This record gives sequence, C-alpha cells and structure tokens, in this order.
Amino acid sequence: IIIKIEEIGLNEDRTITPLINGKHLESFKIKPGREFKDILSTSFDLQLKEDYSELFKYLLKVVLLNSRKPSAFFNILKENNQLQQFMPELIQLDKTMQNPLYHPEGSVYNHTMNVIDEAAQKRKLAENKYEFMLSALCHDFGKISTTFIKEDGKIVSYGHENQLEESKAFLQRLNI
Repeated sequence: IIIKIEEIGLNEDRTITPLINGKHLESFKIKPGREFKDILSTSFDLQLKEDYSELFKYLLKVVLLNSRKPSAFFNILKENNQLQQFMPELIQLDKTMQNPLYHPEGSVYNHTMNVIDEAAQKRKLAENKYEFMLSALCHDFGKISTTFIKEDGKIVSYGHENQLEESKAFLQRLNI
C-alpha cells in the first residue's frame, strides 16, 4: 500500500481533515468545494498498490493549493518512507546541508518546507497559484548538484539557481 486515505473528518468550521496512513493532517484543512468532490467520493479506504502517480499528482495539487501548512504532507510521506517513491528530489534535499550562518534550519529540505509553508500564506496574492507553489517547492532543487564544502569548511552552492535538471525532471513527471 502506497497511500491509504482512511477517513475524512468534518470539522466544526466545516472544513475537512484527512487521515492518511494513521496520521491526521490537521494543517490540511480544506473547505469542500467542487474541485474536491472527486477525492471525497473516491478516497475512503483507497489503496494503491501499483500506480500511484495520478493520485499523487492530484494530492500534490490539492495540498499546494489549499493547505495552510503543506510541509505536513511531505513530512508524513517522509516519516512513512514513501517520499522516495513520490519525490526523490526531496530525499536528496534532506541530505544536502546549507551554510548554518545563513540557514540555521539545516538541510535544504528543512529550508524548502519553511519556504512552502510561508508561500502558502501568500498564495492568495499569486495570479497562478499552483505555479507559484511549485516554484516555492522547486526553488532550491539546483543545490542537489551544486553544493559542496570548501577547504575552509564553508558549505556553498554556487550557481544553484542556474541548475534546472532536477526541477525539469520533477515537472515532467507532473506533466507540466
């Protein structure tokens, strides 16, 4: 089983909270609307054994467009050792450290989770909300191939903003 949505609870404020793999995504509160009806009608006890890509694409879009704290979604996948299947780039970001002087949060993964949570707070201002959130998610993918430790011990990622291979590969998997 790659993902199992076990229940979707209706909260007092008329938002819904899914229970995925035994963990409530409490920060993933969505007001049911027309765009959410498909997942409501098909998600109870939904189990995927082989082809997870279409559901992942859909959940990713729902999370990035609606969640107040999208990092919770990625952290649950990470905790359940499923992130590699969905977004191997994020596993690489978790292994990529940053200069603690500028990034005390540690890995590029931690930084990216902070960025997407902050972007979620500003999403309503964007003309193209999904593209805005994807750009926040992918903004440091170039650090995977450019980060190294200099002789003086300083961690650098020169030119990471020009390395597009990882972002292109990810977006191609999303058919974007």
